[in-house]
Amino acid sequence: MRLALIGCGGIGRVHAGAVRELPAVSIQRYIDTAAAVAETLAREHGSTDWSVDPNDALLRGDIDGVIVATPHGTHLDLAQRAAAARKHLFLEKPMALRFPDAQRLEAAIRAARIVCGVDFTFRASPAVRAVKTQILRPLVLDLHVAAEPLTGTWRGDASHGGVMADVGSHLLDLACHFASSSPARVYAAGGRFARRAGLPDTFAVTLTFLNGAVAQLTIGEYGRSPRLSKWWGSASDGTRLATLWDHLTAVRIVEGARVLVELPPGKPRVGHHKAMLAAFVAAIRSEGDVAAGVDDGVRAVRLADAVYESIGTGRPVAL
Repeated sequence: MRLALIGCGGIGRVHAGAVRELPAVSIQRYIDTAAAVAETLAREHGSTDWSVDPNDALLRGDIDGVIVATPHGTHLDLAQRAAAARKHLFLEKPMALRFPDAQRLEAAIRAARIVCGVDFTFRASPAVRAVKTQILRPLVLDLHVAAEPLTGTWRGDASHGGVMADVGSHLLDLACHFASSSPARVYAAGGRFARRAGLPDTFAVTLTFLNGAVAQLTIGEYGRSPRLSKWWGSASDGTRLATLWDHLTAVRIVEGARVLVELPPGKPRVGHHKAMLAAFVAAIRSEGDVAAGVDDGVRAVRLADAVYESIGTGRPVAL
């Protein structure tokens, strides 16, 4: 299978390394708006096939699919162009920055009848999978992400969605993934506490699900914990309790005094992305399903919009 990589920066490099480990899959074209970045990554992977123009991948007949690993504010346009070209699409989160845009993109993807995978990579963590297996219907979820202030990087810019698009989208997806239910209500508070400018940088979010589960999410730029890492959390069904830490790679699941599962910290980067990409490739080959798809991507954007609405009104938002 022949793929093109659009976006050869930090996360693009991770995707390139992951693809290299997949059998019978290769990146045939490396695209980046910075020519030197595209050429460097291409040459590191033994290729001279690079460009600064996405059309050099989207309009090629020998390309089966594209990986979009660019800054968040560019995802919508590139994904729409991929759908128009009928290229299978592996898209970094978020799908879009606003819910109506995500809906339009969903319609374009479905009309094109292409496979679309969204890289909610924490779903591939063995620790997350263990929680999903051992706690089938959690009643209470408590999830946290604490990032350093996003200064000096495009990730903090309003044009790219700020911290909510950068890491908050992961947590919104994980809450729904664990709950195995549709969210019914969002209530949020937040503000600009770390950077004092731009979009809110800190959020406290409560999600209520149709099955009765409740999730409390804390998302902010106030600095990671040296003991718990950037990402940590817990899930309980009233009988079993799972505690996750160290970038959600470590977990301990107990039932009373009995330890059911214990996984030590791991290395999340290439391995988790490889698993997500492997599922995407399998879906194209009609050998399985994507690990996270269009419905999941649209839902996360809808929830992010609801978070901002709740902060603005001071009231819960019914979905």
